[in-house]
Amino acid sequence: MKKIFLAAVAALVSFTLSAQIYVGGSCSFASTSSEDKVADTHAKTNSFVFAPNAGYWLSDKLAVGAYLNLTAGRPADKASRFGIGITPYARYILLSFDKFNLLAEGGLSFYTQNDKNTATSGTTIKSTNTSFGIYAEPVVTYALNENITLEAGLNLASLNFASTSSKRVVHIDSPSSDTTTTDDHDTNFTLGARTTDIFGGGWGNVRIGFTYNF
Repeated sequence: MKKIFLAAVAALVSFTLSAQIYVGGSCSFASTSSEDKVADTHAKTNSFVFAPNAGYWLSDKLAVGAYLNLTAGRPADKASRFGIGITPYARYILLSFDKFNLLAEGGLSFYTQNDKNTATSGTTIKSTNTSFGIYAEPVVTYALNENITLEAGLNLASLNFASTSSKRVVHIDSPSSDTTTTDDHDTNFTLGARTTDIFGGGWGNVRIGFTYNF
């Protein structure tokens, strides 16, 4: 039994040493504003997205890893937003040219987001959105040196399936206490630009980040 245990530990250590571990991620901040002079209203949205990334190379061409997606923001006055999700993925190098690589990446995305908005009338609206997605997209990388690599996920050429469940609760504090709840479910499939928020926070059509290879 002792020999079997030692052999298993040796195999695990050998596998770990042969695999190249990497960490990295991306972050973004967005601020948008709109003004309606007729209605005399002004709206401003601030959001911050942080997506750390970790994984390891099983071979010279195949890697597995996961993104942790954190979103925080203020979509409007007296409003707050927080989201968290995880995206396990696999990526494979299709083409290599000097310091550039073209990879195919695909994975699963789980994300939940909570919004809260309190109006001056005393109405509080709480929304919870939970989504599950399957995606595939090309990724371009550029090696700055032996350790640091820049990368960009090109959502302009993606394949995506997303299923979203939403729950909206409206609570009126005055003049009388009343609560209404609405549940919605939406499923969509896109071939092309991945415009849905399965990663959370609206990564947009180009996702830019970096990795550090140990």
